[in-house]
Amino acid sequence: MQFDDLVNQFAEKFGVQDLQIINGATALEIDDLTIGLIKDRNSDSIMVIAEIGYPAPEADGPFGSTMLKANYLFRGTEGAVLCQNPDTDAYAVMRSFPLDYLDLDGLERGMTELISTAERWKAVLAGMADVETAKDQQDEEEKELDMMSSGPSGMQFMQV
Repeated sequence: MQFDDLVNQFAEKFGVQDLQIINGATALEIDDLTIGLIKDRNSDSIMVIAEIGYPAPEADGPFGSTMLKANYLFRGTEGAVLCQNPDTDAYAVMRSFPLDYLDLDGLERGMTELISTAERWKAVLAGMADVETAKDQQDEEEKELDMMSSGPSGMQFMQV
């Protein structure tokens, strides 16, 4: 499926009409996260990026170490990658989905997982949870998100 068609179908399912896609990129606000969707022309995939914020200066080093450990074999990221934007220094959760194998249901599942992972790491970054506690919370949230992903839900979607 083509990037524009797939992303528009996803947005329409949650009530966002006429999504603006500029140069293969758009953004949606989902709950309290801004989610960027970008067509990677080099690999014909969708890159999905959720910015999770900035650590307190005294926590930057320890958080970076925790983040790198979580990336190892995707132990704490459920297939996503924790990264730092080189232009803004903000931390983010990012995942790529090959368009050749992606349909609307697959994008929904991937977005649900990414949102859950981003919310968990946002809590860790804010110092509200440690990684293990956040993982337990994520498991519960994923169950709730699975129930909501079949149509209009408690999630708030809007174009940014």
